Amino acid sequence: ADIIAVALAIRQSPCRWMLLVQFLAGMRSGEVRQMRWSEIDRSGAAGGCWVFRPARHKLSHLGIPRVIVLGPRAQAVL
Repeated sequence: ADIIAVALAIRQSPCRWMLLVQFLAGMRSGEVRQMRWSEIDRSGAAGGCWVFRPARHKLSHLGIPRVIVLGPRAQAVL
């Protein structure tokens, strides 16, 4: 995909890693910017995947939860 080519063209920087994680996990840009280690469930209870549940997101005002699964490739980037 084009986003991967753009991300890989960027030098070793946080922007590169953020773009890759955003693409691999299907996240919104605001979600990847607000993500903190303390908010990621790294227990592996979801089949070895990590789970990120942002406190605030696009639909949080409607009471709709958002669950973002971070698979092995996203974990490797993080």
